[in-house]
Amino acid sequence: MFGFLKKFRRAAVLTDKTWLKKVSEFEGALFPGLEIKAFSRDQKIEAEAWLSSTDDN
Repeated sequence: MFGFLKKFRRAAVLTDKTWLKKVSEFEGALFPGLEIKAFSRDQKIEAEAWLSSTDDN
C-alpha cells in the first residue's frame, strides 16, 4: 500500500466529522510527499479544484 501512496501528491477527504478531518490531515504529515486536506461533504467542487491545482497552498 505504501508504494501506491507514492503515486499521489495530494488526497482529499470529504467528511462532516470534525475528528476525521483532523485525523486525515495528521496522517498527511506522516507521509512525506503526500498532502491530505479535509473538506466538508458539500465542498466536493472545492476539493476537486484543490486536487487539480498546481500551487502548494
